[in-house]
Amino acid sequence: DLHRQFGSRVRGKIAKSGIDFDSFEELKEIVTQFKPDIIGIRALTFFKEFFHKSIALIRQWGINVPIISGGPYATSSYHSMLQDKNIDLAVLGEGEETLKQLIAYMLENDRQLPPEVKLKEMPGLAFASREDRFALTNPREVVMVDRIHEQLERESPKDLERRGTPGDLAYII
Repeated sequence: DLHRQFGSRVRGKIAKSGIDFDSFEELKEIVTQFKPDIIGIRALTFFKEFFHKSIALIRQWGINVPIISGGPYATSSYHSMLQDKNIDLAVLGEGEETLKQLIAYMLENDRQLPPEVKLKEMPGLAFASREDRFALTNPREVVMVDRIHEQLERESPKDLERRGTPGDLAYII
C-alpha cells in the first residue's frame, strides 16, 4: 500500500526473526546494510523482552533513526511502551493510515519526523513529549556478555578517573 501511494520514493524492507535473521548479529547486518530513515517494529506481548532488547541493541549500534512501534502488545498500554527511551512513537491499532501520514510528512521534510505540534494532529499515534522523554527513568541498555570484549577494546587504555570518596554510601570496584 505504501508503494502504491509513494512509488519509488519509498523503499521498505520487512525482516522477521526466525526467518530472515536468527541472531542479533544478523539483525545488525540487515539494519546497517539497509540504512533506514525510520524503523517500525511490531510488538507482540509474548515477545516483549525480545522486542525491548532488540530496540536497545539497535540504539547501541549507533542507529539513531526514529523507531515506531505498534501491534498487539496487550499486556502494556502505549504509555507503558513509551516508557522505553528507545521508542520514539507508538501506533495505536493497525496504523496503516497513520504510517502513510507520517511517511508523507517525512518525504516532504528532508526525512525528518514532524514536530510535536504536527504529531499531536495525527490520529492513531502516541509519543512522549520532549519534556517527558527527558524525565523517563527506564532506559534499557543491553550488554551482550559474549561481545563485551569488543566494547572494552573501544575504551581508552588510560585509568578511569576516581569518582568515589570515603563518604559515599557505596563504592564498587
